[in-house]
Amino acid sequence: MYGPNGFFRGVKGGTDAASARLDVRANYIGSLNTVTLSITNPTSEAATVRMVDRYTGKDVKRRVGPGRSFLWFWSAFKRFGWYHLSLTVAEDPALEYRLAGHIENGRDSSSDPGMGGLVPS
Repeated sequence: MYGPNGFFRGVKGGTDAASARLDVRANYIGSLNTVTLSITNPTSEAATVRMVDRYTGKDVKRRVGPGRSFLWFWSAFKRFGWYHLSLTVAEDPALEYRLAGHIENGRDSSSDPGMGGLVPS
């Protein structure tokens, strides 16, 4: 799904019972240029979630038990509020969530640093 100012949400993966699933909800703390992700594993199997900042390549892994949730904070301060995140599950390589956009906070900003290949995406 595409929206204004670089907003993007994408999900791909399988639909059978063996496929991994996550419930991913994004919120923002505008004053801190921070994305918060609430990630829940609604399945009966544990999932090893890998979260990657596609601007920097920095990644974090977290094992999420069945029915468990966690909250993840990701700062976009150095990129003037721009973010591009990818979430995958080790146990199901077909699953990927992608979230991108700009955190609006009413202050002056800058163009997306990913435009024109300034940083890899």
